[in-house]
This record gives sequence, C-alpha cells and structure tokens, in this order.
Amino acid sequence: MRNATSIPRATLVRERQKQQTEEKIKRTTRAIQQPVQKATTPMVSRRGMYAAAYPAMPKQTKGRQYNYAIGATGAEVRLPAISSIHIGWRFLSFFLGIFCLAGIYLLFNSAEFRVNQIQTSGLLRLTAADLNAVMKIQGESIIWMDANQAKQDLSIAFPELKDIQISVEFPNQVKISAFERQPVLLWQTEKQAYWMDQEGVLIPPRGEAGDLLTIQASAAPPLVASPQVVSASSPLLTTEDGKGAQISVAQLQGWGETVDPVMIDAAYQLMAFLPPSSQILYNQTHGLGWKAEQGWDVFVGLTLNDINYKLNAYQALVEKFTREGKNPSMVSIEFATRPYYRE
Repeated sequence: MRNATSIPRATLVRERQKQQTEEKIKRTTRAIQQPVQKATTPMVSRRGMYAAAYPAMPKQTKGRQYNYAIGATGAEVRLPAISSIHIGWRFLSFFLGIFCLAGIYLLFNSAEFRVNQIQTSGLLRLTAADLNAVMKIQGESIIWMDANQAKQDLSIAFPELKDIQISVEFPNQVKISAFERQPVLLWQTEKQAYWMDQEGVLIPPRGEAGDLLTIQASAAPPLVASPQVVSASSPLLTTEDGKGAQISVAQLQGWGETVDPVMIDAAYQLMAFLPPSSQILYNQTHGLGWKAEQGWDVFVGLTLNDINYKLNAYQALVEKFTREGKNPSMVSIEFATRPYYRE
C-alpha cells in the first residue's frame, strides 16, 4: 500500500524545475551585474621591460529607485528608475559665458543705452546741439562716453565756458553744467570782432549780447601772455602726416586768451571823461584814446594815470589849435609833461 503521507511525484518534479529556474535567473543576474573586463593589452617599453596595465573599473551609476506601497497588504510596486542629474563646472561656465556675451551685446546695441538727450544747465547763448557737435555722443551708446575727454574738448572748443561738470548716469543720461562767461566789452578791428568778459578773457561772439562798450582798434587786443602752445598729444591737433583731428578754431583765433583787466577798467573810466557819443579808440603804439569832435584822434596811453593832468594838457593844445587854425590828425597826451601832435 502506498504511504498516504508521501509526496506525489509530480509535485517533486515541479519543485525541482522551479529550483533550477531560480538558479538560472540568479546566475544570469550575477552575470549582468558583474562588469565585463576587457583583456588587458601588455605594455612593452623600449628598454625591454614587460608590464601589464590594468584598466580602472568604470564607476557604475545606479538610478534612483522608488517603491510604491499598495494599500495595507504590504505589497510594493517598483517604479522605473530615474537617473541622477549632475551639473558640472563646464556647463556652468558655458552658461555664464553666454550670459556675459548677451549682456555686452545689449550694452552696445540696445536702444535703452543710447543717449537720446543731453541735459544742460548754466548756458545762455550755447545750446545742447552746440555741445553735441563737439562731443558727438547723441545717439551713441553710453558706454562710449568719456567724461574727462568730453570736458577737455568742450573747454577747448568753447573758451566762454568755465567750471564744466559732466556726469554720466545709466542707462542713457548725460548731464552737463557750466558757467558761461558774459561779455562786457566789444573789441572791433577791420577784420575781426572780439568779446571780453570782466576778467579779460576773449570769447567768440555768439548771438546777441546787448549794448557793449565798443573799442575801435587798429590791431588785435594785447594779451597778458603769449598764446599757449598746443601739445602734440592734444586730441584736437593735426599731426605732420595729416592724420588726426584739426586744431580747434577757437585756438587758431586766440579765443580763451586773456587781456590785461587793467586796460578794460581804463576804457570804462575813460568813458566818464568823454561825451556820451564819443568813440573809444585803440592804437598798438599809443594805447587808448577817443575820436575828438574836431575830427582828430586823441590817445592817453594804456592806463589813466594822471588823467586830470593829461586832460589839462590836452585842453591847452586845443586852445592853441584854435588860435593858430591848425587841424592835426593825431594828438598824444600819453606823457602829461610832453604832449605832442601830428599834422
């Protein structure tokens, strides 16, 4: 009789097959997980020494795994692995380089950084357009604005400006403040008209200045010092080979030079001794004077020292001319003790 507790043969066969299948799966899994080592290539040196190089084992990167629990049964579902993302320094450097290039391009080409208006303060006869004709910054990128160079160019091109201050503000603001000299005297020659301020600085005539004391001169005004020599490094100088910008017109005509303020004061004081309609004269040899009613020219020198004695001497000469019926062309009372005249 068969033992009732014995296991059926079919059950034993199925268990044996199951064990064999599990062992095959385990062997296959171990074969997949173990890295395949390549055959090493022997290294032979020229000296005859023989050595074998063993390559480093590649580092295996395992993806991050997630298990999802199903209810309270304890069963879990394994979700697909997600590979870890590592941002290296090379990628970060490349991103920063692209960002910097884009920023530089915007600074030089974006309309937000282009100067569209120059704000000025302290100007009377000059305008922002006059200043921009020298600086040439209108419509250009604010990056090209050099405040120190612009200040130097403006002081040379416009000698009537002093205390020039230039401020550059992002994104596109340029502010210029300056004091514009006011003319008090007009020095008129046959070829040129000069304006002078209270300090004796020659400034070019621009616009209207109102009624000015006018001196009819036979020569340019005498300067306190010789004209300044323009340095070879000046941006407004033309080099010998013809390259570079030209010298400023203001420098060529003597604008910005200084006349002795004593002579300006003497001209105003002389007007106090003359009739209102008298015309003040200047001669390079005899100094200041005026046009007498009789038609001749009278000169008193460059200063009004001893002016009362000089006027008394002149009055004596006028009486002499009346008695003798003379009509000279010029009378000089530069020296009160030695007046003379020229017929």
